[in-house]
Amino acid sequence: MATTKKKISENTKIEKGIEGELVVRNVIRKALDTLKMRYRIYNNVYLQFPSSYGGKYGFTTEIDHIIVTEQYIFVIETKNQTYYKNQFSENRNSEYWHLNDDKHTTVINPMIQNYYHKMILSEQIGTDREAILQLVCLKD
Repeated sequence: MATTKKKISENTKIEKGIEGELVVRNVIRKALDTLKMRYRIYNNVYLQFPSSYGGKYGFTTEIDHIIVTEQYIFVIETKNQTYYKNQFSENRNSEYWHLNDDKHTTVINPMIQNYYHKMILSEQIGTDREAILQLVCLKD
């Protein structure tokens, strides 16, 4: 029974994440279309990067959205979760944030997560890190 409950919970989490990413993708498209900007959006991009322990590719990361315009490259992390209000206003650089759920779940700070996405992408496409802008879209 515990396995089934865990599997359902994981599926719900994945569906919730996909739902949040679709909302963000649609808002981005509308905004860029309104601004009449030329762009490309890449969603759910998986990148491999070397491990500090050796080996060519030790880890994989997923970037929710990469937007390439004529002027900018954006790396966007989407979180369809509700966080405690003070965690991202007062402690945006702390390593962990806390979800506003009944279990008080601790998660990796999405701003730090997205910073690493920016570093990995800049290295892999051979562009200056400062040329990539990062955004984090949070529920609510």
